[in-house]
Amino acid sequence: MGKFLIEYSNDSKQDLIEIKQYIKYNLHQPIIAARFINKIENEVKKTAINPRIYPIIDDELIGKLKIRKRSIKNYILFYQIKDDSIKVVRILYEKRNWRKIL
Repeated sequence: MGKFLIEYSNDSKQDLIEIKQYIKYNLHQPIIAARFINKIENEVKKTAINPRIYPIIDDELIGKLKIRKRSIKNYILFYQIKDDSIKVVRILYEKRNWRKIL
């Protein structure tokens, strides 16, 4: 099967903005912020090549939504497979209570 199309939810778009702003303004690292956002976007593209490699989250409620996850440094990419595309649901810092947020 070929590469899946990529769709970002509004929440995941906002997550990317917040990640970039945090690294840029709180950590005072604007160059690293831009590089890290590029890394996340590249990892999403890699995930779209074979999205089924990562399992559906083993959770009663989240599992029903067929959300999958994978790590990207200190963040977790949450996504769903929809026909011939993947939908990026959220991109959250790994220490956050992501089960509650999702």
